[in-house]
Amino acid sequence: MVKGTKYILGDEKIPTGSDWFSGGSSSSECQVLASAAKETLIVSKLVVRRAAPSYGEIKLGISAYVVNPGWSGGDIGSRIGIVSQGLLTETNDEQTINVNPPLMVQKGQYIAIWDLYGSSLRLLRTWRRPAPGIHSSGYWEAPKPVNDGSQKLQRWMSYSTSWYAIATGLPPEKKKKKRREIDMEPIIQDCTEEEIIEKQKQLAEAEELVAEEILLS
Repeated sequence: MVKGTKYILGDEKIPTGSDWFSGGSSSSECQVLASAAKETLIVSKLVVRRAAPSYGEIKLGISAYVVNPGWSGGDIGSRIGIVSQGLLTETNDEQTINVNPPLMVQKGQYIAIWDLYGSSLRLLRTWRRPAPGIHSSGYWEAPKPVNDGSQKLQRWMSYSTSWYAIATGLPPEKKKKKRREIDMEPIIQDCTEEEIIEKQKQLAEAEELVAEEILLS
């Protein structure tokens, strides 16, 4: 199988806490990366760095997220589709988290993570120089998502948070081989005179052999 193209959702250069202009740590229960999928993607891993000190393990909820932009920062969002899970261990080092099961994110959707028990994620953030294009970087903060509910999001569009997602595109579809259809009658060609004489000779010899076998039997 041909593998899909690799994609990074979020800022791959995640904060370490020692940045020149650090924004500190986030106390939010949920974060949504402001990197919309440009095509249907499968998210298989997260890379995360927690703010010190880390308190125990965190069970993450991970899902696709839809966002409806509003005026004056009044963006509204809600999770959509299945909820996958991941486990953050008790460390302040950068760690890679497996997304189980791998998560499908459709074109135009975002990816969100939250503590399944509603505690603070305690992730680092840092200010980034604004880049051209709306939502070219940054994230939103929100409370822990509820079932089938919409929530008001808080924008942090000039900041990077200390996690990103690793995804792949869907494998290209195999082209089906088309069967050639010949819409014409079979070609029938008359035998030549020589071929007719040869065929008659073969039939006569065959008849003689059959007669001999009958007599012998």
